Amino acid sequence: MYKVLLEFPRENGFDKSNWTMTALKQWINEKFGINYTEGGARTSLYEGGNLQCKGKKIV
Repeated sequence: MYKVLLEFPRENGFDKSNWTMTALKQWINEKFGINYTEGGARTSLYEGGNLQCKGKKIV
């Protein structure tokens, strides 16, 4: 999941300039068939790589 965050959402079929939790959880669902809540996706990011989120934008 970390690798996709290094790419722009547009490279992965989303009409956005930055990753949001909504877009990320949709990508996870489409790629892996896992239906996270936004909180679940956020928790996975924090536990998996100590990423920080700022508002709705993933930093």
